[in-house]
Amino acid sequence: MKLFVIGSNIPYGRHGERGVTAVNIVAYELLRELRGLGHELAFQLVWNRFRTSAALSVSEQQALAELEVAGISVLPPEHAPATEDAGRLSRWLRRLQGRR
Repeated sequence: MKLFVIGSNIPYGRHGERGVTAVNIVAYELLRELRGLGHELAFQLVWNRFRTSAALSVSEQQALAELEVAGISVLPPEHAPATEDAGRLSRWLRRLQGRR
């Protein structure tokens, strides 16, 4: 089954990086288990309004590359629009669905 997974945290397979919490580890384990069950996965990272930079750190790039090595398609990170901007939110959701 093809699954589209949206997350707001970068999945990490281990602690040790600054800022890595249980949320990151659980996201990684969820993706790993779903992939292990034979599902085809696409992961969309969606930054919230508190993430001011779209640039990925070296460790974030490595973590996402590890997902791709594991057979998980990683889509380019997106910034979620503020919920009070309904028009922008609607356009963003259509773009995620492939309906420009």
